[in-house]
This record gives sequence, C-alpha cells and structure tokens, in this order.
Amino acid sequence: MTEASLAPKDGNETNPQVGFCDGTTLQLSAPSWVKWSILAPTDAETPGCPDQEANLGVYALPGADGGAAQVFAGGSNVGISAKSQHPELALDALKIILSDEFQTIYGENGLVPAKLSLADTLGTDEVAQAIAAAAGNAKLTPASPKWADVEAAGILQDLFVKIAQGGDVASLAEEADQKIEDILNG
Repeated sequence: MTEASLAPKDGNETNPQVGFCDGTTLQLSAPSWVKWSILAPTDAETPGCPDQEANLGVYALPGADGGAAQVFAGGSNVGISAKSQHPELALDALKIILSDEFQTIYGENGLVPAKLSLADTLGTDEVAQAIAAAAGNAKLTPASPKWADVEAAGILQDLFVKIAQGGDVASLAEEADQKIEDILNG
C-alpha cells in the first residue's frame, strides 16, 4: 500500500475519485455513487474523469471465504423524531420513502435500494453486480441512538487511515472497537 499508491494516506472522502482520475492511485474503496463522480464532466466542484470509463472496473470487497465481505449497510438513518410536531405526516413520508416505487427510483439511479427484493433495479452491469453482492452480505449498523456519535467521532475513518499508514491492524482494530464500545455504552 505505501509503495503502490501516491494518494495521501490521510485523505478524506470528499472526492474519492480524484486519485483515480489523475492517475495517482490504481483503485479505491468507495460506495456505488462514486461511479457517477468518476464519469461526471470535470469542473471545479466535481473533478470527474469521464475519459476513464474504459478503465473503470468494480468488485465487491472480497471476504475471507472468497465471497463478498460483510459490510455495514447504512449511511443514512430514516425515522420519526420523538419530538416531531406532525408524527402522522412523518409516518406518511416514511411509507413513501420505503415503498417499492420510491426504492426502485433509487436502484434505477445506481443507489442501493433498501430492499434486497429490488436489487434487480440496479441493472446488470459490472457495478450493479458488485453492489448487489455487497448489499446481499451487509449488516446494519448497531440499533443504538448513539451510533451517530460513533460516526461523528470519525473512529472508522481514523482506523482506515492508520492502517494505510502501516499500523498494526489487530491492535488498531482492538483500539477502535473499544472506542466504539465506550461510546455505545457510555
């Protein structure tokens, strides 16, 4: 890793496609929507590289057993606030968001639908196949109101940066696990 990539080892996730587009990195681990960032026309806000489409290949993060690795499902939480002034309207919105029709729109636009039964809406290209393989083996983040605090602390991002910088994976994972546990149980 330290010799194969020229990408910054402490970079953030704002524009993960930049290293791929400018040729300083061969691959990146990213969510499905990054495909559209890569294929977007280049501008100051979104440095894309549509000329790289022929070089774009994808795969689900490989697991120890040879299939797709177990990954977190999520990134956004959808729910009804306990302090909502109009919980009935919030429930109606939630029903719309989780409907097959709405989730099909997600899938047809390259975003992971919330239902495995709609995986076929992603299409059949290489990206869709990788998304479906990863989503099929995903686990939800812990059902804890404190998970947002874990996300805000940047523990996972820091873990990945420290691993990329050559740190010991086992000890770093143990340290991150303890930090997450402390937040969830604190």
